[in-house]
Amino acid sequence: MLLIRPVLDLAKSLPVLLGALLFGHGEPWQWIGLAFTAIAVCTGVSHVLTSRYRITATQVEWHTGLLLRKQRAIPRDRIRTVDVTSEPKHRLFSLAAARIGTGRHSHGKGPGKDELVLDAVTTAEAQRLRTLLLHRKAEAVAAAPPEQLVAAVDKKWLRYAPFTLSGLAVVGAVVGTVYHFAHELHFDPIQFSLVQTVVGHFTDTPTWLSLVLAAAGLLVLVSVLSVGGYVLSFWNYRLTREPAGTLHIRRGLITTRSVSIEEERLRGVEVREPLPLRLAGGARVVAIAGGLREGKGA
Repeated sequence: MLLIRPVLDLAKSLPVLLGALLFGHGEPWQWIGLAFTAIAVCTGVSHVLTSRYRITATQVEWHTGLLLRKQRAIPRDRIRTVDVTSEPKHRLFSLAAARIGTGRHSHGKGPGKDELVLDAVTTAEAQRLRTLLLHRKAEAVAAAPPEQLVAAVDKKWLRYAPFTLSGLAVVGAVVGTVYHFAHELHFDPIQFSLVQTVVGHFTDTPTWLSLVLAAAGLLVLVSVLSVGGYVLSFWNYRLTREPAGTLHIRRGLITTRSVSIEEERLRGVEVREPLPLRLAGGARVVAIAGGLREGKGA
């Protein structure tokens, strides 16, 4: 993290740094921008250097900070979930971020008082913490119990991905972002020769044929993006049950995610059948459980 955190802080401060260097030449704002960036990087490094965590018989404790100290503790008997996420920045060094939750939701962004985030520990340590905190029996802690496979990803499921239309949201977001920046910068995309060629082609083509070609192209693009998103999210998906009464979900290609939930937290199952997916003979199954952060279902 001593290698990762400075790069991330520098990237976050890049707009301020570029603005100071480009528009603050010969003025105090240039030095203010450089000072702001240096402070951000130093703060991130000190956060990594001073972070400590400890697991006692009754609670999990974490503290960090050099000038401004932060401390947090969660009783072990209230822990309901352990979410292990390994993003590309983590996987580069075999690290993972472990989120320890009590099942209570917090409003706003960032971890709440009932969630403790260890960013980051080694992958082996994250799995050890998962076993230690969710398997409360001593014999379960001593040796990880065998897992019973409940469900695993099937390559045949890929045929349902285009009918989820998740790629449509990606296309809409990209088009909206490009339009916003082009409008703010007073830039006309028609200036590109490629765009001019495409527009000219549609201008010389009958209206009905242009609409058919545009719809077909959009359909292909949305399908490709939907399949790509499905592969990224659910690659190597496995749902297993452990004898200690815990369900364990693993999934992800570039960013891997591992979630453990106590079975006693399950409250029901919801089957969703959106019209396009229903026409293809597919459906979405969602487990209703306490202890999952909003928008972070399994």
